[in-house]
Amino acid sequence: MGVDSKYYIYYSPNGNPVSPQGGTGDLVYQGIIPKMVASAEPVKLTFTPTMKGFYMFMAFQNHEKPIGEELIIEGTPVIVSKKINVNQLK
Repeated sequence: MGVDSKYYIYYSPNGNPVSPQGGTGDLVYQGIIPKMVASAEPVKLTFTPTMKGFYMFMAFQNHEKPIGEELIIEGTPVIVSKKINVNQLK
């Protein structure tokens, strides 16, 4: 990734936090993935949930170097995680 990139974490108490069309539930966190060189190790995003329900990560990609079949939002490729079910909190 040649530039910094944004990522968001969305929440829904009982459904998909991000729909295939790009619709979203509640935004619960946002952050920055720093610029990376091509040979860098992948970045692992983590989050500690505070509510039971469903979460999904959404990471914006470099629009010049898309990977795979991402969702496109406002002209930028986005990778969306699988739905994460949190039914217990520590």
